[in-house]
Amino acid sequence: LELVPDCLAYLSKLHCREIFRFCAIPQVMAIATLDKCFANPDVFTGVVKIRKGMSCKLINNTNDCSGVHSTFHEFAISVARKARKAKQAGVEDPSFERTIKACDTICELTAAEASKKVGAKQVLMPLALAGLSFASYSSSRSPVSGKPLIPAIAATVFLGAAATKFVGGFGSRDTSAALKSADAITEEE
Repeated sequence: LELVPDCLAYLSKLHCREIFRFCAIPQVMAIATLDKCFANPDVFTGVVKIRKGMSCKLINNTNDCSGVHSTFHEFAISVARKARKAKQAGVEDPSFERTIKACDTICELTAAEASKKVGAKQVLMPLALAGLSFASYSSSRSPVSGKPLIPAIAATVFLGAAATKFVGGFGSRDTSAALKSADAITEEE
């Protein structure tokens, strides 16, 4: 945990998308595994692994620094919560203070990017639910003409895509710092 600031600093210097993902995916898997193993008595009796679904989610979210920061923020909060819960339960942990300090440092470094991701999720989830509700309602037949309302479903999909584009492209994101493909970097040189 104490080395996470160095890890994040290193990842922030990578500009090639492929190399960034190659380096970042093992790091997010490591913090997820650390969270899974922390204060888990099963580590002494069997194999403790993160689930395949979680692995897929982590891989899919590891496309840029924002996704990595969001993941590290989430798991640092989880580790700190587990450490505090264990202390309240009376568990003697000589590294408690170091663990909390490291988690607090990670949260400070990643809070800005994590809040951007949370904000986008808070906007997109209600839109997606509204779209699904509308689509299920619209898939029935019109009470007036008796014709199916398929165009309404297409409109819902279009609105969802437009909202995603709007939320994803809106804000203080610096596009000049975006990751580039290896081909684009080679062409620049």
